Amino acid sequence: MALTHNESVILFGLIWGCAMTVYLLVKRFVGKGKEVATLLPTKKTCKYVIAPEGCESYFTAGKKYEIVERAYGDLAFRIKSDSGMLDTCKWTNCGHLRRGDWIIV
Repeated sequence: MALTHNESVILFGLIWGCAMTVYLLVKRFVGKGKEVATLLPTKKTCKYVIAPEGCESYFTAGKKYEIVERAYGDLAFRIKSDSGMLDTCKWTNCGHLRRGDWIIV
């Protein structure tokens, strides 16, 4: 089905309007995205982690643990377990979590 000239102009206007709206939204928020991203916790900036379900018995699933120090650069960190031991943990694939990942907060 062929469009008439008027229908083509209207369709083009709608597509152009949508494209410009997306462009302006991206321009507005992506520029600020860097600022927002710095507010989100990362492995380098977070102070706490949460143990996920399936962790070893000396950690509590859902509990927030304070990071005492970073270890091996930023590959790992140290926290105090529920038993009072200072444990070195990997961010991902951690043995204390039965190969699970810590939740960064």
